[in-house]
Amino acid sequence: MDEKLEKEIERSKKSADKRRAALRKAIEWLPFKPIFPFGDREIHVVLILDRSPPLEAPWWRGKQVHILGADVDGNFFLNHCDGSIRYWEHAKQTDTIVAKSEKEFLAALREDENDTLSWWKKKGSAPES
Repeated sequence: MDEKLEKEIERSKKSADKRRAALRKAIEWLPFKPIFPFGDREIHVVLILDRSPPLEAPWWRGKQVHILGADVDGNFFLNHCDGSIRYWEHAKQTDTIVAKSEKEFLAALREDENDTLSWWKKKGSAPES
């Protein structure tokens, strides 16, 4: 293998490692920062994946995506092949761009400042801050 190709492979591996590290940090903090603001809504994110295979589902008709996460209602955050993050709402059968990148999506996750998750906290499901 030539030196230029070896360097490119190494750079790609480092980039993937940084991405996984950022995702793992978000996964670790998800119990404390489970809210994704979306317009006038606050979406309760319950799952973030640091890797997933390409989505193959009968309801998906768009370009290649990977599941990045899911909300409490079973809707998905999809990592689109163009780099954007899309929110797939099953009931509406629509996807909407919610972030320009994975990094922007992860940075938008926040604590429950408006007590949106009071029902969850009452059930004892939420962790202690």
